[in-house]
Amino acid sequence: MFGVILSQLWIFRDFDKCSGCRLCEITCSLKHEGVVWPEASRI
Repeated sequence: MFGVILSQLWIFRDFDKCSGCRLCEITCSLKHEGVVWPEASRI
């Protein structure tokens, strides 16, 4: 069996479970921009 290493992490929003904490935006900006910048998130 072959293993696959994914180079991207996908974060899916579930609006029914969303509490509005914006942690997904913080995580995205930290990963892609290197700083906590929610406005630059790709979500």
